Amino acid sequence: MFLLKKLINYFVYFLIKVKILKLPKKSLRVLMFHDISDFNNFNKQITILKKDWNFITPKEFYDICSGKKKINKRFLLATFDDGFKSNLYVAESILKKLDIKAIFFVPLKFLLIKEKNSKLKFIKNNLKVKYPNKQMDNLNLYDLKKIIKLKHSIGAHTYSHINLKNIKNNKIIRYEIIDSANQLQKLLKIKIVNFSFNFGRLKDISPKMLFYSQKRFNFIYTGIRGENLKQKKIIFRDNILPHDNICDLYTYLSGRLDPLYSNERKTLNLNFFKKL
Repeated sequence: MFLLKKLINYFVYFLIKVKILKLPKKSLRVLMFHDISDFNNFNKQITILKKDWNFITPKEFYDICSGKKKINKRFLLATFDDGFKSNLYVAESILKKLDIKAIFFVPLKFLLIKEKNSKLKFIKNNLKVKYPNKQMDNLNLYDLKKIIKLKHSIGAHTYSHINLKNIKNNKIIRYEIIDSANQLQKLLKIKIVNFSFNFGRLKDISPKMLFYSQKRFNFIYTGIRGENLKQKKIIFRDNILPHDNICDLYTYLSGRLDPLYSNERKTLNLNFFKKL
C-alpha cells in the first residue's frame, strides 16, 4: 500500500510538472506537523513549498477566515501538534530563518511532565508513538515562552491527549478541552483561541467534543485533508510526514486527494452547528 501511494503521488507530480494537471490559482491550506525527526528534510520540504505557495501568519489566517483579507494566491499556514522538543529547534533555527510564523498545539499534561521515563510513557501511550526514540523530549513552559517571543501562536490540544470519542462523562470532556486550555492560558499569560483535536479524523471526533470546543475557541483544527476557502471555524489540515518528498507534497496541496476525505468534511460541517 505504501509503495502504491508513492507511485500515485509520483504520477500526480509528473502530470503537474508537464502541465497536464494544474495547481489551483487560489487556495488556503493548513499543514500539520508533529515531531520533526529529520531537520534537514523538514527544511527541504518548507523550501520546496515556498516556491509555489505563500506562507501566511496565524493573524493573516484569522483575517482571511473572518473576511478581512482576500485569498488571491496559494496560501499555507504551518501548525505543529503534540508539543515535542524538536519543535523548539524548528522555531528558532528554521522558521526564523525563513520568516514563517506557525501555531504550536500542546497537550498540557505533556508540557508539565519532568521525569524522563514518564515522558517516554506518555509519548507511547498517549501520543501513540509505537517505538519512542529515547531522545524524544517535551516542550516545557520556558520553551513555549521562547516560541511566543518569536511571534508564533500557541494552541490547546486537550489535557492528556487521550481519545475522547468514547468518553461519556461530560466533566472529563470539558476538562480535557476547556479547563485545560484555560489553565494553559493562565500559565503563559496569553489568550488562546485555537484548538486542535487529538488524532483529528472524523472517527475520533464526537458531537460532545464539537460542542465543547466550539463554545471555547475561535478556530478548531482537524486532521482531515482539504481546502479552507469557505471555512470559518472548522479547519482542515494536511498531515505532513518526515519522509514525505516533493511528489507527496504537491499531491496533497494540489488537492488531488481531497475527494477521498469529502464525506468526513461534509459530515463534520453538518454536525458542527447541531446542539446536544
